Amino acid sequence: MLSQFVGYCLTGAAGAQEAPCQRRSIPVALRDNQNLPFQDISVAELEAKVRGKPVKILSFAPDPRPHRLVLLLDTSGSMGSTAGESPLFALGLALARHFFEVHQQWSHIALLTFNKNVTEALDFTKGNSAVGEKLQEIASDRNYVKANVKGTTALRDTILEGLQLLDHPSSADALYLLTDGGDNASKHSATDDNLLEIELPFLLAKNERWELRVSDAARRQRKGAQITYPMILISCNSEVSEVGRR
Repeated sequence: MLSQFVGYCLTGAAGAQEAPCQRRSIPVALRDNQNLPFQDISVAELEAKVRGKPVKILSFAPDPRPHRLVLLLDTSGSMGSTAGESPLFALGLALARHFFEVHQQWSHIALLTFNKNVTEALDFTKGNSAVGEKLQEIASDRNYVKANVKGTTALRDTILEGLQLLDHPSSADALYLLTDGGDNASKHSATDDNLLEIELPFLLAKNERWELRVSDAARRQRKGAQITYPMILISCNSEVSEVGRR
């Protein structure tokens, strides 16, 4: 699950032949071994490296900026029922409702449901209450899966529509995608320049080879606490997951 964004700033000791000392702030998420968010951790319990070399962590604190989150809920045919099993959509909806309950107090939340097109759109102007009511309405409708969970999956197109809702996104914003598979209906390709915009935090961390981890001692004490970059994608499909990792 996506926890509250936490910013940290790194600085490294510059040698005589090295570039001047730099500072960077990166949003990350804190999770315990049950994948639940937590915040009560100190700088002393963390370790950071840049290009494999230890650096000093200047601060680690909750991000005070307002957060905007877009829920993207897959209603394509593959999310429907299979023989003898509950529809995957039921799991996706349950996760969406849990996500909403956890984050509604400190975030502005929008909702898109989609298959080959966006089938339902509640933007930020509708308010969190409208999103909560829509999720409850879907959960209460016994015929929803039969009537609405169908068609192909325009995954990339929907990600871009979610990005458009954010307008000028920052590291305080996120997309939260609930899907079971890859794209088979989008007009946009995986190399679309606009799609790459949502990958910049990952490209930055990868190119500069930043690492932030909970120390071994703290992990033992906190039962497997871990830090992740706050992306968005919940999927069993390698193609989808790769969008978030690059």
